[in-house]
Amino acid sequence: ESLLALVEDEKSINWKKANPLLVNMGSAVGGPIANASPETRRKFLEYLLDPEGKEMPEFLLKDVEETIHAEILRAGKVKDPAAIRQLASEGAYAFKYKLEAALMDATPNERIPLFELLLSSGKNGLLHDPAFPLNISRRYLGYGAGSVEEKLLSAFLAVVPPHERSVTVAYLLSQVGQDKSGVKSLFEVFQTVGIKFGQMTSIWKVFGEEVAKETAALKDSAAPLSKAEIEEVLKALPAGERGRIQRLKRVVGSASLKTVAEVELMDGREAVLLVQRPFAEDQIRSNLDLSARFLQELKRRKVDVPVGLFDAVVADLRSQVLGETKMTDEAEKIRAARAHFERLNRDMTGRMNGYRFSVPALVEGFQPRDNILLLEKAEGVTWARAPAELRKATGAQIVESSLRTLFREGWFDPDRHGGNILVDPKTKTIHPIDFGQAETYSKHPFWKSDDRYVFMRFLQGISEGDEKLVWENGLKMAEPGASVDLAGLRTRLAGALDATKDKPVHDRIIAVTNAFVDSGGKFERRFSFGGLKGLMILHGEQYVSSEEFASILKQEAAALIRSKLPLACADYFRKVLASGR
Repeated sequence: ESLLALVEDEKSINWKKANPLLVNMGSAVGGPIANASPETRRKFLEYLLDPEGKEMPEFLLKDVEETIHAEILRAGKVKDPAAIRQLASEGAYAFKYKLEAALMDATPNERIPLFELLLSSGKNGLLHDPAFPLNISRRYLGYGAGSVEEKLLSAFLAVVPPHERSVTVAYLLSQVGQDKSGVKSLFEVFQTVGIKFGQMTSIWKVFGEEVAKETAALKDSAAPLSKAEIEEVLKALPAGERGRIQRLKRVVGSASLKTVAEVELMDGREAVLLVQRPFAEDQIRSNLDLSARFLQELKRRKVDVPVGLFDAVVADLRSQVLGETKMTDEAEKIRAARAHFERLNRDMTGRMNGYRFSVPALVEGFQPRDNILLLEKAEGVTWARAPAELRKATGAQIVESSLRTLFREGWFDPDRHGGNILVDPKTKTIHPIDFGQAETYSKHPFWKSDDRYVFMRFLQGISEGDEKLVWENGLKMAEPGASVDLAGLRTRLAGALDATKDKPVHDRIIAVTNAFVDSGGKFERRFSFGGLKGLMILHGEQYVSSEEFASILKQEAAALIRSKLPLACADYFRKVLASGR
């Protein structure tokens, strides 16, 4: 009933934002569906999933015809019974063709209300079946009995409010045929939090290799703000700042928590406007709380996933995503990034292949605010979409710049994927953008250890299979006050290194991290969500070959060792003495 009321509300009150499919078809099919049997609903569901290959259910066509017949009689303009029947039949078929055309043209999201009606309206709603959600997931979503997808869905539906269960399943049904796994679609229900979480579970392979391949392609698909909504935000600016913006040109899209738009300034320059979605922080907190309940339900059900790593990802995600909600913080990170990349232009002279770095600056005269930021516009194409020759000409510089700032400066952006790099072949400029996740690492004098050195030695231990090196430095990376099961860690760590000795470093990092987490030694965020995640993204983007990536990493590790030579020598001699040589 609530959804039928929504249909009427969309038509009578909220017509400017109305979903055309919902407005045009919702009222007509709502009544018949509410009275339909479970079997009839299943037939209509199959039709909605494949409107081109299936016929509209006869019950719906008949109900529409009877409705039209009654309306003609009520109008009283046509008296001949045969003519009335003919008009009603023609009207019903016109509706049928219109509905079929609308369904074929509709986006997946536009079908959600109809799926929701089949699931929840009336006493025969499919969610009232004792087998729900398995009656839907196995037959229509293609989830195997006992599969990861099925377990995750059942756990998720157990923690969401009852009124959201049918909407969740309706969304999953709308994604059938969209080349998405069930896990991938389920993460999208959590919106920004889910997208980022799905990306993290892909990097850490929480649900295995196959699911990781699917979730690796997750993108934040939150709808951008409209021009009208952005204009409302701009009205709140002081007159002096608002007066410098001549016009809002176009909405470019959305990225994570913000909408990106192009504006023209009064002096003729173009700039990029970043606007945070209203209530973004409240929505994120709500979805993070839901994620925590979801995790507890997985634990309760003893679902066979690495719950410790899952828990660590959720905890890191909470602090990282909430940290991105304030654009004033991002403004400071942009200023730091500009300084680092200007230094790189000098330090990497001769290895830039004729290119230079340029981080878009904040537009002078506009005060950064928690919900709005104005940047100079950078030209170019994202590295991810650039032609192969352009990627080849710039990939090594991107990798080296990231590793240099990490190991030489103690500053690292772990979100350096191909969509966060613009390349302009005309001016031979590489524009790194979006530094909301940038982390800093301690940097001490040459005789003293620091975050950079600890992290480098940890990676060295994993690469060489040196359990002692991994043990010592991994414990230094753990959160302060962590209650680590040292005996359990030794056993798990030895097993992890042995099981992955012939596997890629990526898999060894995951296994070792899981050993620490399961032993109570969760790493501090700058090491897990920062350094380790960032290195795996940097490698996974294939800016360079695996061999070249390893070469650049060794180059920067060697540079760090040279800068810490007394400390490195002391570590070496301790190792020699411990081995008895």
